[in-house]
Amino acid sequence: MWPNNEPAAPNPGITSRLHTGRHWRGLADTERWPVRNDFPEDADGDALRKFVQGGSDLSKPMLINFQVAVPDEKAATGLVDVARKLGYQVSVYASPECSMPWTCECSTRMLATYGGLIAIQTELAKLASPFGGHPDGWGTFGNDTDA
Repeated sequence: MWPNNEPAAPNPGITSRLHTGRHWRGLADTERWPVRNDFPEDADGDALRKFVQGGSDLSKPMLINFQVAVPDEKAATGLVDVARKLGYQVSVYASPECSMPWTCECSTRMLATYGGLIAIQTELAKLASPFGGHPDGWGTFGNDTDA
């Protein structure tokens, strides 16, 4: 059971384990699990509210791209190797307008839960630290057009 005495959702991945809830998503005709959308008043919560308002269904997975700022191309390449081993889709690009001149974008398909987003950013912070990097935001196109 979760803190609100809600049943825990099955654990298909890191984000569903961090599931909370008010809206309902059907897992089967007789089995329903709640999905909450009352997020904290911060940048991550604000972004999630915008995705809901834009038509995304937070009970369905979506591709989320996490940007990690790194000081140079060598650090970016090192982070790519580590992130890929953990299952992230990874790309690297120069980003002179950002907090550091290189970005390693680590993408994963997941449920967009507040707890899941925080967990991924925490994991990426730990991965990026030895390379002199840090998380520098995230984004998604949502899933309002997914089939």
